[in-house]
Amino acid sequence: MRLAGLSAFVYSACFGALACDDVEGVTGGAGGVATTGGGGTGGATGGAGGTGGVSTGGTGGTGGTGATGGTGGVGGTGGTGGAGGGGSCAPMCAEVENVPSECIALVDNKGLPKFGLRMAQIAFQKPTALTNPLLSGILDSGATMNLPDCNLNGNGNFSWLMEIDTAGAIKTGGGKPVVSPTDGYCFVAQSLSGTAVAPLESTDLTIDGAGLMNMPTGGDVVIPIFLDAAASSYVLMPLKQLRILNAQLSEDQNCVGHYNADTLSPDNGCKPGGGVTRFTNGGAFDGHVTLEDADAVIVAALNQSLCVLLTGDPGNGQTPKKCSRDANGNLIAKGDWCSETNMAGGCQDALQVTGSFAASGVQINGDCP
Repeated sequence: MRLAGLSAFVYSACFGALACDDVEGVTGGAGGVATTGGGGTGGATGGAGGTGGVSTGGTGGTGGTGATGGTGGVGGTGGTGGAGGGGSCAPMCAEVENVPSECIALVDNKGLPKFGLRMAQIAFQKPTALTNPLLSGILDSGATMNLPDCNLNGNGNFSWLMEIDTAGAIKTGGGKPVVSPTDGYCFVAQSLSGTAVAPLESTDLTIDGAGLMNMPTGGDVVIPIFLDAAASSYVLMPLKQLRILNAQLSEDQNCVGHYNADTLSPDNGCKPGGGVTRFTNGGAFDGHVTLEDADAVIVAALNQSLCVLLTGDPGNGQTPKKCSRDANGNLIAKGDWCSETNMAGGCQDALQVTGSFAASGVQINGDCP
């Protein structure tokens, strides 16, 4: 990806929708969940080290060095949730004082047959454009809740939700920004920029005796990435064959992964940096986005398509800028994935999307009205 294009996106997003203060110095990305198993190479990798964040009143912070993830095939063993409730950065806020958890959960899911989780930290490994420190900093700030008293200093505008039914079903998709996370979240189910956005519902969910959760059969879903609290600015991610893989639920069902209270430092406000991430991720996801679908999504802050953003294609010279095409109308840009076979290489009409995540218990109030 061309850095100039990404810088334009960051400045547009900061001054047009986000507050640049929300991007905490653009820290290094979250470390990936090491994976093993079949499905080819390309296990999770660590997040990229960050650069100084954009600031309107001072010098941006120095980003940390990203953790090194494991190698191996897509869809391997996810990380486990360890102890994370204690330590000098343990949250002492009222929002969680009655909820025992290791991940700053806002509700207690223990023993519930149906419960909600929100991805508290998301680390994309592919496409590589999403690992750029500037863009990953914006995504991290959006995924981090807006609960500063709980050491969560994000804007919380990007909510990826999961509603789990222990009988073997899952509902997952994007949620709208909320003023108060304790009031709960709702799934976006409406048309955005002419695109139907709704959660994916699957009955192909397994949870083994140790709490390892998998949705092995992929499904299609459009994930909205909101950039402002009013939900008026957003980027749509049209995912094909999305899978949730090896997500290790805590025994109380409140967490996937854990908050790093023991390794974060109160000296910098318990913010990530120096190779330490806010959470340790405990689950993974994969899927792909076709270049045709990406070219139909316009990133308003850049006045160009998602295809241009993800591939670095020079564009067709029109406004808004879309990916270049040959004389037959075929896209010139090539991806690393084939949507026809759902495998690497081949027709190269798509880009694989992979990543890891941590998640915390939240209230989910159904679909947004």
